[in-house]
Amino acid sequence: MKIKLIKTFTHNNKEYKELNFDFDKLTGQDLIDAEEITRRAGANIAIGAADFSRSYVLSVAAKAAELPREALLNLSAQDFTNILNQTLIFLSGADSLSQEVNDKTA
Repeated sequence: MKIKLIKTFTHNNKEYKELNFDFDKLTGQDLIDAEEITRRAGANIAIGAADFSRSYVLSVAAKAAELPREALLNLSAQDFTNILNQTLIFLSGADSLSQEVNDKTA
């Protein structure tokens, strides 16, 4: 999924006007790794509540974009929020649920 950025963002001397998030390639291990990265970054998350932590969602987004989570912290607030929201939709399965509803009504 490509997400167009409202504000151009630079990482390692490369300018980005959009970022590509490949959520489909993520595995269960990637999600566990994201939780560990989040804990190492100093976030205090309760077991089972990781999906609701902004820091955890950021770690998942960074894995999907193949960028360091620290790089995504430099996005504008609006772009950052949009990316977290899209990642939450992926994690909640809401996108696949809406597709199921569409398939059943078609």
